[in-house]
Amino acid sequence: MAKKLSLLKPELKQKYLRNAVSEQVEYIDVPGNIGIDALQSDIKNGAVHMKELEQLITKKKEPKYIIINAENEEQGYMAVSYMAACFARKHHLIEKEEDLGEVKEVSDTEEDEKTEYIELPEDEDNWEEECWQETAYRVPVISVVELMTEFNKNRDPFSPFTSGNYMIGAEGKHLRHEPYWFQCRREAVCINMKESLSSNMHVGFGMDNTDTYMDGLKFFSKNDKVYIINVQRRTYFEPIEDEEYESETEQYIEAYPLKNQILLAFSADEATVCLKKESEKKHYFANILWSWFNRYGMKVKKGFKYEPIINIIMAMENSNICNMIEKVLQYAIKDKDTVEGLELTNADFAFIDRFVTSYGGKKGKSEKYAKSAREQLEQELIGMDTIKQQVMDVVNVMKFNKIRESMGIRGAQYHNVHLMLGAPGTAKTTVAKLMGEIMMEEKLLPYNRFSCINGAELKGMYVGHSAPKVKSLFDNNDIIVIDEAYSIVDMRGETDSFSNEAIAQLVIELENHATDKLVIFAGYGGQNVGERNNRMKPFLDANPGIKSRINSTFYFESYQADEMVGIFGKLAQNEHYQIEEGAEHDLWQYFESRRMDNNFGNGREARSLLEGSLLEMSKRVLEQKGKGKLTKTDVRFIHAEDIRKAISRARMANEIQGGRGVKQIGF
Repeated sequence: MAKKLSLLKPELKQKYLRNAVSEQVEYIDVPGNIGIDALQSDIKNGAVHMKELEQLITKKKEPKYIIINAENEEQGYMAVSYMAACFARKHHLIEKEEDLGEVKEVSDTEEDEKTEYIELPEDEDNWEEECWQETAYRVPVISVVELMTEFNKNRDPFSPFTSGNYMIGAEGKHLRHEPYWFQCRREAVCINMKESLSSNMHVGFGMDNTDTYMDGLKFFSKNDKVYIINVQRRTYFEPIEDEEYESETEQYIEAYPLKNQILLAFSADEATVCLKKESEKKHYFANILWSWFNRYGMKVKKGFKYEPIINIIMAMENSNICNMIEKVLQYAIKDKDTVEGLELTNADFAFIDRFVTSYGGKKGKSEKYAKSAREQLEQELIGMDTIKQQVMDVVNVMKFNKIRESMGIRGAQYHNVHLMLGAPGTAKTTVAKLMGEIMMEEKLLPYNRFSCINGAELKGMYVGHSAPKVKSLFDNNDIIVIDEAYSIVDMRGETDSFSNEAIAQLVIELENHATDKLVIFAGYGGQNVGERNNRMKPFLDANPGIKSRINSTFYFESYQADEMVGIFGKLAQNEHYQIEEGAEHDLWQYFESRRMDNNFGNGREARSLLEGSLLEMSKRVLEQKGKGKLTKTDVRFIHAEDIRKAISRARMANEIQGGRGVKQIGF
């Protein structure tokens, strides 16, 4: 392993002012011992994405406004920490050295200690900028929403940019409390613009808020440094020469109108801090983990493997991986008496398998999680050749449009909204998630935050509650599956005020996010589904606004008997069981008869029958235990007789559940 890294993660903290509105202050706590030497050392040890920061710090004429293009907020705050520390030490604003290599004891109240109150004199309710520099160098963080709230020219107490600090007086005057950062006029500040610079959807309802942004940034024109974090939502493509277009500049302005205006208006500098290659990410995060071991004063046993742990952490988290690495380490040592000199092994991290499993991974050893989503689609799912081809067709057209965009060719983007129909248990949700993960692997989606929600859950508890629920779903996820979508309406496709509100907001979100998210409506329906179960038809007929925005339809056929046998075997294999030869015929006969039933559950019935077989197996094995010592083969080998008994039990249950014309008892 390389030398330990100096900065493991940015320290973003909160404080509260005891003023008229109990205002929250958010700031970056800049470490006292980070300088240009530490930054250069970190770059050599894996932080290659911070290379452009070094160039700006050593630049002869120091920049004032600096746009930091980052893949997520954590990267942006880390970049600000490096730059603020280097500039502060360069100008002797901080001298205090802190030993980041000392042992850090784990505290149960560590998170609580990050929030503290600042005692101000009774006659003061404003924040004095000098307070920032009492003990360490701190950079206040101002969100784009705060900026828009204060500098929106058309102030309206009911607008989305008006905070709760506004009141309407008798004469109609608007009174407000100035935010604390109005007093921060000399030192560095950080503006978190989130995704406002990297997309055409500025904060608001499709409005052009360019003047408001500019006014907010001009307010800090006398500050020493203004760091602007720009979380990128799509890949930046260089313009190319093409006879079809009059100029290359036109392509730049269309792609990033606001960011370009800021660069020119404030003579701003720009740095991109994104880890581009998968190998670079794994190397960097492995060094982060190794550095945490050093910081806690721990060691690892010879042969310790970092990659399986990092693979799983990267699958768990995409936006705050450095923070997640520390949390995983703290969990691994939570029951240890001491950490100083502790020697860790891979077995100490075996617990993280459960988190990937709950996230959607498959059970088994860590190495299995390295399988790509495309491989899982092709190898793990039985049959469904048509569905698999449809998935890849959608992926390919999005890749094709991305290539066109990289060439500077303008055109309509692909609307990533789909409908998945079929009987219960046909793997609609599984395919939907894999489809999103494939798009993530191909860099066609910004993140892979996944949510599967029942349609009825979109309806709020009271009038006015449904629209925010729908908006929150789209704000916080990138792969959205609305299962049993028809439950938004009643059986006849009729709506009430709650469903109307949810549907209206759905139409808005589909219009705004048709190209940067994957949205799938799933439910029972299709050509071979009985009229009673064709629930999606009245839903689609009742909502032309949604129906017109669906780009493609996937129909999941019920499984054939031989496919069900294959699913049963695959499930057993994933659970590390072996099936005795000769059981296939019994399985085929059972599933063939079940296919004729209107309540056939497809893949779910394979899972249910396997669990029934394990019930019979466990009874047999425990009876055998009294006759001698059990072997691994004994507890892994499912006998054909176990399966036959499970089939008999399942048939009896189906008959009981279905009823057999029992004579009615009544008065």
